[in-house]
Amino acid sequence: MKQVSTVLLGLGRIAWMLEKDRLRYHPCTHAGSLKNPGMRKNPFHLVGACDLIQERLYDFSSYWKKPLLLSRKPSEVLALRPDLAVIAASLPSHFELVRAAQKSGVHSIVLEKPPAANLKEATRLLTLCDQTNVWVNFERRYHPGYRRVKDIIDSKVLGEMRSIRGRVLVGGSPGAGEAGPLLHDAIHWIDLLLWFAGKPARAFARMMRNTPDAGEHTAFATFEFSDFNAVLESGGRRKYFEFEMEIDFAAGRIYCGNNGFRMEVSKPSRKYSRFNELRTAKPLLKKTQNPWQNLYQEVASVSSGETTTIHSSLASAVEAMKVIQMLEKNQR
Repeated sequence: MKQVSTVLLGLGRIAWMLEKDRLRYHPCTHAGSLKNPGMRKNPFHLVGACDLIQERLYDFSSYWKKPLLLSRKPSEVLALRPDLAVIAASLPSHFELVRAAQKSGVHSIVLEKPPAANLKEATRLLTLCDQTNVWVNFERRYHPGYRRVKDIIDSKVLGEMRSIRGRVLVGGSPGAGEAGPLLHDAIHWIDLLLWFAGKPARAFARMMRNTPDAGEHTAFATFEFSDFNAVLESGGRRKYFEFEMEIDFAAGRIYCGNNGFRMEVSKPSRKYSRFNELRTAKPLLKKTQNPWQNLYQEVASVSSGETTTIHSSLASAVEAMKVIQMLEKNQR
């Protein structure tokens, strides 16, 4: 596997700062994954990093501890003509940074979610990057738990899906001109919904806002499929974070999210004759894998020309943004 020269644009929480969180599994950021992609030989060679805030450059230099170009100007870092650009800067800058990376001649881009501030920009990125490998950081697609759920759905071992319920609960209320948690947080859940169930025929939502020009602080969304529905509460002004999905099948149920993975199957009831009830089955996961490392192993493989498979493509991210636009248009 060839060496992949890499630059990191943006040095905030998801770029590297969360590596300081002792409670998280590691690596849990882009820089952490570039430093430790879980491979026998690390193919990534970070040659430059950029952030508008000077203090972040100093802090990152202490974390990385290897020589590299640090600059407040993306153009200076991209002038190194890297193979890979990792874009973890603020959302409003995504489009221009992708375009600048394209002009510098990069072959691959890892782009933090959501890919753009709105669907129009995201669609333009799709056209702009038609000859470039682009990953959007939906890391749950690389988590062994969610991959196991996908395998169970495809195998139909529990029968057909009958309903899906979900919660992506966060605190705070967006101000004027700010996007709400549907785009910033629940887009992960919607991406999983599309991966597991495909595109809904219809989708609508009740959006709650503090002012008409502010992003929603709460959304109650319904997604209609051919023979079942999915529902999601997003935002909700909670004093806690929760990311959960419950999938009901004809013969069982799966719980998946930040509280872990659990499967229940239909068995003869111990309480009532001639009835079935749900009982907890064997654990879904026999061993754990780091989703960030799985993502960057795929990036390394594709960047070296060994495979063309991209499990979190820009195209799939655009589809998730189309669903969010559907919810915004069909408010009830």
